[in-house]
Amino acid sequence: MWGSHTRPRRALAGVVALTCLFAAVAMALAPAPALAAGQGLNMYRLYNPNSGEHFYTSNLGEARNVFGAGWRWEGVGWVAPSSGDNVYRLYNCFAGDHHYTLSTHERDVLVSKGWTYEGVGWKSGGGVSVLRQYNPNAVAGTHNFTTSTGEDSALGAAGWRREGKAWQALSTRAFAIQGFWAVSSGWGSLERYWVASDAQIARNRIVSTSEGAGYTALALGDGRILRGTMDAGDWRVWLADNDGRLATGSGWRVTGDYDEGRMRRYWLESRGAYAVARAGIFDVDGALYHADGDTGYVLCGCLHEHDGSWWTSDADGVMHWQCGISNEGSDLGRAVADACRWVESPGYGWCAAWVTNVYGEAGAGYFGGNACDMYDDWCWSDNICDLRVGMLVSVRTHSRTEAGSKWGHVGIYVGNGQVMDNVGDIRTISMVDWFNYYQPAATSGDGVRWGYAGNAA
Repeated sequence: MWGSHTRPRRALAGVVALTCLFAAVAMALAPAPALAAGQGLNMYRLYNPNSGEHFYTSNLGEARNVFGAGWRWEGVGWVAPSSGDNVYRLYNCFAGDHHYTLSTHERDVLVSKGWTYEGVGWKSGGGVSVLRQYNPNAVAGTHNFTTSTGEDSALGAAGWRREGKAWQALSTRAFAIQGFWAVSSGWGSLERYWVASDAQIARNRIVSTSEGAGYTALALGDGRILRGTMDAGDWRVWLADNDGRLATGSGWRVTGDYDEGRMRRYWLESRGAYAVARAGIFDVDGALYHADGDTGYVLCGCLHEHDGSWWTSDADGVMHWQCGISNEGSDLGRAVADACRWVESPGYGWCAAWVTNVYGEAGAGYFGGNACDMYDDWCWSDNICDLRVGMLVSVRTHSRTEAGSKWGHVGIYVGNGQVMDNVGDIRTISMVDWFNYYQPAATSGDGVRWGYAGNAA
């Protein structure tokens, strides 16, 4: 009996009353289900990840509104005839649940129990059975409707009651629609999606102006439209603004569109309707540039390693050769570098204590203080050509961590373009990455500098 499917009303009557009032207003504002004359109607299916309810409507405008309210778009569930038996639509404002039925008796029983009757949702008729399943453990989303026998069987195996045929549908394929943009939080964060003419979310392809999108965009595998940057392979990077518009044009472009408003420089290669940015080290008119492999923006004011040499880039990103990568160092400096490889971490936040221990174990002497002290006392050069094995590499203070904003950070250059430091464990990192991470975040002093502790070597 249908009566066994009902659920007790929740407590907090005032909250429930407001919920019902809101639902009634929302339904009054929603477009009425369309039952136009013709060959049939798409039945759009959406899913609420919070309540577990599926929602079905023949009205594309209503479906779009529900999608934008945070439901997941599942395309067309079936095609309903434009004439036939009535399928009635009801809403339970206490549970936040819709129900659909051919039965006038079931409709009237639900209305007597407080459900809101919302009229005829669509029609029943045709050679395809729409199957109905019931979840006895749910409060909302208690019923599911599908033409898929596989879904029917899977839900049955998961504990749902398989209730057989709910109504009939046409065997007609889904009708084409005008594609549309939607912004929804149905899969977590608020993202932009393109629903194409087949009523499916575009995935793993370019969305083009020819399909009515208004601009060119990239749909990812999960349906999200790319916003920001993404590796395109072959040392190229996709660029898309916050609405998903892919970059266009060719040559130099300076913009804040692709990095949260930060003004960046890009070298674009046109691919017709869109462009990609060069990444890695490349030549333009005889000058070398280095663009980040993940974001595509040209690195300006940075340190670079290329062909066994140190290079620096100016404010326009042009790379300038400095000198060969240094592996030089005194015997004591090499002993310091060797000690880096076996002196253990004293714990997170103790970068200077680790340096003190390394120098002590190498026989160089005791040099205490925090990273800020070591920077002031022993780090005298910012010329990369002065860098030698065993030198401290330090930033006086920086904005990357709370501790760093007070005490700075220090490591040791161990040769072959590598720095070792204590970040809770002992890390080996390229000098280029170390420098380019801390240099732009330096908040006092002259940026990253280096030198031997105590001028010991």
